[in-house]
Amino acid sequence: MQGCNILAGDFNLHHNDWDPHTFNPTPTSRQFADWVSDSGGVYGLPSGTKTHQQGGCIDLVITSSSLSPYIYECYVDKALDVTSNHSTIITTLGIGNERAE
Repeated sequence: MQGCNILAGDFNLHHNDWDPHTFNPTPTSRQFADWVSDSGGVYGLPSGTKTHQQGGCIDLVITSSSLSPYIYECYVDKALDVTSNHSTIITTLGIGNERAE
């Protein structure tokens, strides 16, 4: 993920990189996690954030390493529940204001 990129969506993949309760990731999940790692991707949500009504994390926000310092916040907003089985993820970028480390 070169440049300034953000990738977000419902990936329907289970892997312990983003869900520590996953004990047997599928080959596709392992390939995706390897791609994120190899390309320098950074997960926006903290590991273990539940994004599905039945538990688990299958909705992801991934940024390029060059954009990740500008993530001001990334979280599940339960106030925006619209009766879907997926939670709404809010990601705010602080463009022009690098996050303090």
